[in-house]
Amino acid sequence: MYIKIVLLFLFIISCSNIDGLNYPSDILEIKEVVLERSDSNSNGKFAEIKQLNNNQVKQLLATLSKAKQIDSKNFDEDFQIIFSTESGTKRIMVRGNKIKNFESNKVYQIPNVDYLNNF
Repeated sequence: MYIKIVLLFLFIISCSNIDGLNYPSDILEIKEVVLERSDSNSNGKFAEIKQLNNNQVKQLLATLSKAKQIDSKNFDEDFQIIFSTESGTKRIMVRGNKIKNFESNKVYQIPNVDYLNNF
């Protein structure tokens, strides 16, 4: 019985980690942040890439920390935010002021950010 309780607890923890918004929150571990928009006419090649400067990365991290989960059944990606870190790459899909992880089905709403809205 004890093993079943432990396994259930571990399962709940693993599910909660998958569904959360996953991005590097420490600016010191981030090497680079880029915005990438794929071109539907070229089978996934990137049509537009923008590298964010240090001030934009700080603003983005502050904005992501204010993300609120919303109900959204449809999510059509407009572009991606790609974080490059020492431990790997994290991607967030963006559509207007709504964001979503690749690993999660949950959609979050963030405050408007000029350089995200104008990309």
